[in-house]
Formats: sequence, structure tokens, C-alpha cells
Amino acid sequence: MTEHVHARATTIVWGVILLLAAATAFAALMGLNGPVVIWVVVTLGVMLVLVGVIGAAVSAARRGREHPPIG
Repeated sequence: MTEHVHARATTIVWGVILLLAAATAFAALMGLNGPVVIWVVVTLGVMLVLVGVIGAAVSAARRGREHPPIG
């Protein structure tokens, strides 16, 4: 019997908020100016979207193997 662990939406949202805050604090600590901070946050957001898409594709592929089509 396999158990599937699903992340709750609130956990993901708070994780994203904390990552954005950390990226902003890191950029400020490094003495970066406003546009650079914006690009750091945008880049982090794009990476999060890409990881989400890859995770969804892997999850869908696994589900497909667990339940092969009948016929």
C-alpha cells in the first residue's frame, strides 16, 4: 500500500511568500538597487512556476503508470 503525500495550498503560498521575502532581503543585503531586486523576485517566481509545471508533469506520468488503460 502506498501513501501519497499532498502539500496543502496554504503551505505552498507561505513558502512562496517566505522565499520572496528572503530574495528581497538578500538583494538588499548585497546592496542591490530597486530594478535588480525586482528582477531577482521575478526570476524566483519564474523558477517556482517551472518547478510546479515539472512536478505536475511527473505526477501525471506516475498516475498514468499506476492505472494503465483497460483494453
